[in-house]
Amino acid sequence: MQHGSLHVIEAGDLLADRAYTQLSTAILRNELPPGTSLSVPELARRLGISRSPVREAVQRLIWDGLADYRGRRGTVVVDIDLSDFLRLLEVREVLEALAARLAAERGSDAQRDDLRQIHQEFESLKSSDASQWAFLEIDMRFHAAIRAMSHNQDLDTTLARSQGRAHLSLNTLWRRERNLRVTQREHAAICEAIVDGDTDRAESAARTHIACLGQRVLAMWEDHDRADAS
Repeated sequence: MQHGSLHVIEAGDLLADRAYTQLSTAILRNELPPGTSLSVPELARRLGISRSPVREAVQRLIWDGLADYRGRRGTVVVDIDLSDFLRLLEVREVLEALAARLAAERGSDAQRDDLRQIHQEFESLKSSDASQWAFLEIDMRFHAAIRAMSHNQDLDTTLARSQGRAHLSLNTLWRRERNLRVTQREHAAICEAIVDGDTDRAESAARTHIACLGQRVLAMWEDHDRADAS
């Protein structure tokens, strides 16, 4: 999907679901940057469908925290600043730890195999040969798999929303080779603990991962401030 152009959705699809998937993916890929207007008539025209499913998709984006309704300005892609991101991490640190603990306790053998496979895909990535979106996409799949293993729908729904919003702030983080390697090690610790069924270790590894993520983002932000000042 290119910024400024959206693929026409074919007849017979679940239109609202497909519209939501296309729009949320474009937002997370930064193809629809923060502040972009999400005009229902314009999106319907570009997607080649009626306004009703697009309106439903945009409402879902608002619910998931990927868009904001701004009154007369209409709905726009949300802009997550550093303070927003750090508040999201405060929530995620608690919920990710709980999800990992429950996943280690409740996950099926098939789910453990799936989680291991996703992590192996992530381990194989290198900054030199994979796109930024590839990192984010696998990272989201990894955390979604853990949420599913918790077998707690309320936790899954709440955590999915905070994870989606947090990923909007990570468009530059994956460009650093060191950040990728550190994240791969942290994911490995979470994956191993869950697969082993070690609830305490899984909870601790997930909490550590989110805390360290916050430290990396702060360090990146400070680097940007120093670069701007020089």
